[in-house]
Amino acid sequence: MAMRAIPFPASSHIADIQYDDEATDLIVTFAKGGVYKYQAVPSDLADGFTNALSAGRYLNAYIKNLYEYEKIG
Repeated sequence: MAMRAIPFPASSHIADIQYDDEATDLIVTFAKGGVYKYQAVPSDLADGFTNALSAGRYLNAYIKNLYEYEKIG
């Protein structure tokens, strides 16, 4: 598993974002607890967090409810 950190704007809801280029999994750690793995997320979509005005809004608009996910922590 080759994880890399995805830079994102400061967020009160998201603590960390990692991306696995091989498995195309996006791992999101939430500030109030919970780690979720979103599966089969294209790398360009994951990299979009870098230029997002809001990490939470980006997640809601482009990832959440559009990609399969599982709680892993």
